Amino acid sequence: MTSTTSPDAGPAWLPEGLRTRRPTALATWPLVLLDGEPKTGKKVTCAAFTGSKKISYAFWVDVTGDGTADQYGLVEGADYNVVEVDGTWHDLMAKVELLRQAAEQALAIIGRPALITVDMVAVWKTLSKWARERARRTAPNRAKVAADSDADIETTHHYWNDATDRHNELVAALRRIPAIVIMLGGGRVVVPDEHAGQAAGHGYIPETQKGLGSAASVWVRLVRDAAPAVIGYRPTGGAPVLGAHAGQPLTLDADWSLETLLFDTLGFAPERAAVASGTPLRPDRSIEQIREETLDPATGRDRLAELYQEAKPLRAQSVTNEFRKPEPLGEMIIRLGKERTVSDPDAIEALEASIEGSTTTDDIDRTERLIRTHIGAGNVGLADQRRLWQVLQRARFQIDIEEAPTVAALAAVGQRISIEIRDREGKEWLHPLYEERMAALQEAERTPEPEGDSSGSHNDGEGEDA
Repeated sequence: MTSTTSPDAGPAWLPEGLRTRRPTALATWPLVLLDGEPKTGKKVTCAAFTGSKKISYAFWVDVTGDGTADQYGLVEGADYNVVEVDGTWHDLMAKVELLRQAAEQALAIIGRPALITVDMVAVWKTLSKWARERARRTAPNRAKVAADSDADIETTHHYWNDATDRHNELVAALRRIPAIVIMLGGGRVVVPDEHAGQAAGHGYIPETQKGLGSAASVWVRLVRDAAPAVIGYRPTGGAPVLGAHAGQPLTLDADWSLETLLFDTLGFAPERAAVASGTPLRPDRSIEQIREETLDPATGRDRLAELYQEAKPLRAQSVTNEFRKPEPLGEMIIRLGKERTVSDPDAIEALEASIEGSTTTDDIDRTERLIRTHIGAGNVGLADQRRLWQVLQRARFQIDIEEAPTVAALAAVGQRISIEIRDREGKEWLHPLYEERMAALQEAERTPEPEGDSSGSHNDGEGEDA
């Protein structure tokens, strides 16, 4: 039986309100965990990948500050830029948002994906230190430390949960980037003590957050006593068959590289990749939690758009904004979304050229519609919005003055823009232009037309004489 409904709509008998769609069959962008023991070549492998011809631009996020990001520029073929972070979590998240925007631009302009490398061992060590320090700062624990500086302070679960939440926030932000992201991991192989009753065999203890492997779309591990292996992967569109059985690691050749693994073995193709667009299940949050994330300077425009949807039943409720004044939550999110929009240089250049090339009122109207379109698409930051509107308004005033055909028409224009003519900037350029045009029109209206110029009767008379 052939369905008469569209592939996206589902059958007609589905209950109203049950939204369904067909799968896109697009792979997510590679989020690669490169894991392994120290000094097994993880960073060298990443640095070598930055020089790949299949990459448009490579970034190495410096979260350690110990010179590592600079040192691996010595690797043959390495070609990347170091992203500087000021050491704060907020700045790291802000840089990740900027990297997302840069990756979008690289893909659109150059046509090849960007590459981003982040040391997740350093990230988790920083978050672990943050959790421990918070535990030590509680009043009871401060008293313990005051009495004994070597006191054993327990870092309870809720501190670790907060650290994990921040870690997951970073991973989610990396997943939203349309680029290849390499997460540098680390760990060590341990040999159990059979005399202590531990099971025989070798174990591996990661130095990253324990859930990072499951968050990655490709998980590679390097150890000294075994060949490099792919621990797990998600379909990339190339439909390869890895290992003899499901869950069986894929052993890599000695001359493997991240480029051959992703593009050849796994069959990754940028044209078959997309950032996940679904909405993950999450518990309802309080208005205070949404407000706190909204006011966080690291929360970018795209995330604010998500918060606006999440806050739908709470938008009309007032919260305290960053100026310690009441403001409806929905209005505050919209306002901050506009303020935190980052301009697209290409869009700004095109809009400036359109304004400069406007010579008629129709041109100005067309440019105004173009500016509104780019603002709606999030391509124009607030400062550029104000500047473009100001420049456009000046161009409109100039054209209105130049197109006025009579003294009366120009006087009407002067009434409409009287405030602008009298302000400081208007006096410098708009007022002289207005006065010059007015003088020319007055002179033209005072000067009588030459006889015979527009006399139809003289021509008629010539016709009669003829």
